Amino acid sequence: MPTILTVMKHWGVCPQLPGERIGVVGGPGDRRDEDFVTLGKLSAGIFDRLIIKEDDDTRGRSRGSGAELITKGILQVKPDYHYQTTLDETQAINLALDSAPSGSLVVILPENVNRAISLIEARHPISEEAPRLVDTTAINPQISVKSSVANQF
Repeated sequence: MPTILTVMKHWGVCPQLPGERIGVVGGPGDRRDEDFVTLGKLSAGIFDRLIIKEDDDTRGRSRGSGAELITKGILQVKPDYHYQTTLDETQAINLALDSAPSGSLVVILPENVNRAISLIEARHPISEEAPRLVDTTAINPQISVKSSVANQF
């Protein structure tokens, strides 16, 4: 689960931007407790602000316990870090998109990718022709995923 954040940090996918770097994070409930804690630690090191959410299907984990473990990881590395918990994924994504200042980057780790894309597209994101803030030519195309949403910065 935290692997994608490790890659993002290594590749510098979240550069300095004019706005905030906002993460909407959560993970499948059947992951190990330490995975949730690590997700919190990594996220606090990458994003300026976090919104912690949970998947609709908690996979046997009690509602809210994954978010508590993510919070534990955040507080271990940054006790004064700005985060909030909104367990419902749709509400968390909307909160991030609604509160993102101009020039911000919102990174979403969704359970339901189609729902996340629909929420983003409903806001009429920037076009493919818009200038990019990140040079994606350095990323190996054989291991990157082309997405009409993910590649719009």
